[in-house]
Amino acid sequence: MFVEISALDQIKKAQDSLVSALKKGLRNKRERVIGWPAGSFKGTVWFAKKSGDDVKWWFYELNRDRKIWLCFVGRGNPESNATLDIDLQFNLAADRFSRNFGGAFAKNFETGQVFLCHRGIVTRGKSRVPRELLLNHLSERMEPVQREDGKGTVPLFIVAPVHNSPEIAGLVSDFATSVRTAAKTAMESGVQLRSVRAAKKNAKRTGGSSGASHGFKSLFDSKLGSYFDEFVGKAVVPPSKESVRNCRHGAVVRALRKKFAGNGEVLKSVKVDLALRTKRFVTIYEVKTSNRPQAVYTAIGQLIVHSGAAKRQYPGAKIKRVLVMPDIPEKHSGEFESELGISIIGYSDDGTLIKFLSGTKPT
Repeated sequence: MFVEISALDQIKKAQDSLVSALKKGLRNKRERVIGWPAGSFKGTVWFAKKSGDDVKWWFYELNRDRKIWLCFVGRGNPESNATLDIDLQFNLAADRFSRNFGGAFAKNFETGQVFLCHRGIVTRGKSRVPRELLLNHLSERMEPVQREDGKGTVPLFIVAPVHNSPEIAGLVSDFATSVRTAAKTAMESGVQLRSVRAAKKNAKRTGGSSGASHGFKSLFDSKLGSYFDEFVGKAVVPPSKESVRNCRHGAVVRALRKKFAGNGEVLKSVKVDLALRTKRFVTIYEVKTSNRPQAVYTAIGQLIVHSGAAKRQYPGAKIKRVLVMPDIPEKHSGEFESELGISIIGYSDDGTLIKFLSGTKPT
């Protein structure tokens, strides 16, 4: 469970840790022109390498009136004089707490580890990318993070742990790159979204049907899309093994996809981790990085809803449900399947290498 950090002194402490960590991975300082929606400006940029194309860079400073902490991430050539384009902004209000900027920090309630987060506030040019449209083209999941005042939750991307390690630069940059790609695709398909909204508005006014999906099918993102790699956006965080696993969800999905590639059509959606379609079957996989009871109960519910939606989309197929979890003894798999109709695939993960239980086959 994560808790949003809203106290200014704790935000400042997290910022200091972030700056210290980023400087370890981005050591090459350059004065460069950075592109801005309203023009450009010159500032001090920190690169990961002295030369090369597509090199990670980072810019940070307080703005002129010292009310906004600017943090830009991108990729470019350190030796070129071309204007640098910003992939993503992790800005925060410096004089008061605000949720009006992209950057955020959250703490893992169990381990105390602080993470750099993002609120999904993304712009392309001078336009804000609608969050619902961005999420349709992004494999990363937003987590419901508890507000510090206890008044509900806020959705955040958990990007990378803030600790004194050079690894954080790569994690932040990879996340920013994936968001930039998704935002570009989202804006290109924005016309379709406006058409859907117009149809819904017209249907509501006339009492007719908009043709949009309803019920369980909408929870399934209407239908499964072609598989796209899920961002492995977190580092190994000591001392808790659970924290390490929580940061490796995307890695497990990717390893599972690689294992079953060639056995059928691999499908993916924002809500569904992975699905495998063959002539007779559609198998839904739900990946969990914890084997605690809450994770199990959540997975059961997700598999039931998702399999129902898959049945609507592929009415002639037999739907199978598989839960993928760490360190599940094989002796329990048979009981789980006979009682709930859900198979289990276990795996081990040392933070680098993921190994599925011997004999694991696509179902």
